Amino acid sequence: MSPSRMILKRGWQRLCPQCGKTPLYKGWNKLQPHCQVCGLRYIRDPIDFGAFLYFSTALITGLYVMAFLIVGFPSSWWARTVIILTALLLMWVTLPWRKGLAVALDYWNDWRANPESELKLQDD
Repeated sequence: MSPSRMILKRGWQRLCPQCGKTPLYKGWNKLQPHCQVCGLRYIRDPIDFGAFLYFSTALITGLYVMAFLIVGFPSSWWARTVIILTALLLMWVTLPWRKGLAVALDYWNDWRANPESELKLQDD
């Protein structure tokens, strides 16, 4: 498996992108500050991390609303309420996976840009 795919797979599995041994979270959605095994700081660039979460939320919401527009969901007050509530639920449920991918993409970006840095990808 290529290093890029390994990093993204670990992020999707909500594991440390560098070593793949420890979970990113305490509980369901509380991101730990660093890896307990290799010491990697998870949020290296808060702006990139936040931007990915913002754009992934916009993508999920946009696709969800477009699907309802294509299907032709009735435009009454209760239909709008259902759309809004289920969109919020969808964003909340997918948050740990999106945060995991954000951590992995941030690591991947730093790892690719500085191959001689302290970031050392470990095999499984």
